[in-house]
Amino acid sequence: MMYNNLASVYDKLMEDMPYVEWADFIEKIIENEEIQVKNILDLGSGTGSISSLLSARGYQVTNLDFSQEMLDKAKEKYEISGVNGTFLNSDIRDIDFQEEYDCIISTFDTLNYFTEEYELENIFERVFKALKNQGLFLFDLNTLYKFEKILGKEIYTYNTEEIVYIWENEYNKNTEILEIDLSFFIKKEEDSYRRFNEYHVQKYYCPEKIEGMLKRAGFSVVRIFQDLEFKEPEDKGIRNFFAAIKG
Repeated sequence: MMYNNLASVYDKLMEDMPYVEWADFIEKIIENEEIQVKNILDLGSGTGSISSLLSARGYQVTNLDFSQEMLDKAKEKYEISGVNGTFLNSDIRDIDFQEEYDCIISTFDTLNYFTEEYELENIFERVFKALKNQGLFLFDLNTLYKFEKILGKEIYTYNTEEIVYIWENEYNKNTEILEIDLSFFIKKEEDSYRRFNEYHVQKYYCPEKIEGMLKRAGFSVVRIFQDLEFKEPEDKGIRNFFAAIKG
């Protein structure tokens, strides 16, 4: 989960991600729920691709990430965009705010990285405390279809003159755990590459379990959408989006 080495190439690998559509979707949920949002806490904000867009739209955004290297990249992005933001180097499991935020978000399957249910329960409880009354909690999780049919035991490769990587997946249906091995080769000089490896673990959580956990944490309203669309989850969706309201 550290992403320390990955920070140097993360934006290059994610350059095709429709960040504007994600920001639009977040704003549309806020609008639909008729919630006044001035400040946002972004959990696992990474290099700030989503948060910088939201900051540019007038929100006061706090970026929180476990990797200082990712936050450093986010600061650069903010400076280039000419917007202001706050940056906190912290573990999501340790957030300790009291009714400070109108909205808390966590994007790009960040919460799938917490493989113990009690960890996720703890995060939901802390998020609830950090939200103001009628505050909104928005996040996404990978679906079972994505774990089993898209990632599964697949091997992916990426090959350019500057970056080469090999991405190997292993999903265990019994434990609902996905293991991800990444090997990177980053060009340093004409005939020289730097190699580093990343090992990641994610867990699948069914929507019904997540809804129950959110309600036990105190959230009164939980809505579930699929794939940046305002429709109910289907068998072949790749992401489920959750909108939970404190009140």
